[in-house]
Amino acid sequence: MPIALALVGSLYTGINVVSKMNNTLEQHTIAISELSTTLKSIDGKYSVEIKNLTQKYTEAREELFQEMTRVWTDVNRNDVNLDAINQSYYKLDDAIRQYGYDLKDLKRELEGGY
Repeated sequence: MPIALALVGSLYTGINVVSKMNNTLEQHTIAISELSTTLKSIDGKYSVEIKNLTQKYTEAREELFQEMTRVWTDVNRNDVNLDAINQSYYKLDDAIRQYGYDLKDLKRELEGGY
């Protein structure tokens, strides 16, 4: 009889341990499933955010390129205008100098010079 009781006790303990392990395994499986769902949700959220950031980066890069092209065009246009103003200045300077000489010549003629 003591052997039978020991055998029944061992079987009960074995079944109890297996049952507890099964419950623990089931709880861990549920926890892993919940974590997996949470990770998928986070991954989806960040995928959308990364897509939005990539789109904004592309738009900003295009806008910067357009603005730099406009600035470069303005600089070139201003450079051409500056060259034209410089040429006008030199022509005007030469014309004024020539008028000064013409006035001196006219004054000499009127005063009876030459």
